[in-house]
Amino acid sequence: MKIIDALNNREIATAIWLTVIFVWALSISGVRRSIRDLLKAFFNKKIIIPLLAMLLYILLMVLAFKKIGFWDVSATKDTILWTLGSAFATYFSLNKVAQDSAYFKNVILDNIKFVLILEFVVNLYSFSLPAELIVMPIVSFIVMANVLAESKPEYKQVNKLFNFMLGVFGLYLLAFTFREIVLDFQNFATLKNLRDFFLLPLFSIVLLPFAYVMALFMQYEMFFVRINIANRNLDNVKFAKRKVIATCHINLSKLNRVSKKAGYPKVNDKKDVLEWFKLDEQ
Repeated sequence: MKIIDALNNREIATAIWLTVIFVWALSISGVRRSIRDLLKAFFNKKIIIPLLAMLLYILLMVLAFKKIGFWDVSATKDTILWTLGSAFATYFSLNKVAQDSAYFKNVILDNIKFVLILEFVVNLYSFSLPAELIVMPIVSFIVMANVLAESKPEYKQVNKLFNFMLGVFGLYLLAFTFREIVLDFQNFATLKNLRDFFLLPLFSIVLLPFAYVMALFMQYEMFFVRINIANRNLDNVKFAKRKVIATCHINLSKLNRVSKKAGYPKVNDKKDVLEWFKLDEQ
């Protein structure tokens, strides 16, 4: 109940619309079958075990932040929303983590951008619930339509109109927010709000070691599966795997390079394996 009480009108409106859409989707038989198949795939042990490991890691993060006095029960709502949003997005993009050498740098930079201050401040205040229920689907429709218009040159004028509408709404939202701050500055300028501002970006950054380990494990697994499929000689397979581990260790970038250059890794003898690393040194 405390978590529900902590939701602002924008979050309540979001929950209501998501519930409506979900119930409507369940009324379609094809969607129900797709959801059932999706749940079966989701509860595959190769998905659910790493996911549970991530949730355990997040729990340990929360306990560590609580120990140093940077987390308390009042941050439960934000922690849950961050887990369902940013953390799950990171989990389901682990393949991108493994392939993009700049991923970790970009995540850190994204979490220290000035725009985060504006996003945080804007989300501190919301309109009345009826207003949020009306505004949210309208803005969502304009955003989605704008993305479509951007992709088609013939809709250039429509794209400009949507950008103008979103710009006007953004300015109004900023004006509304700063008005609320001025009228309620005492409640705005609190240590809790300062803590809340830094908490979620810090969570995203502290999650990176877990994402790195999982991406490393995933890349090793995919590479080793290819080696297994391409070779029948068990001694060659074992030698190739040992050599890859001994050379790459926990260097994800190097593992990616070796994996790509090895291609479909047919190993006739040890020289074939050693050739992968000669290519990496070039």
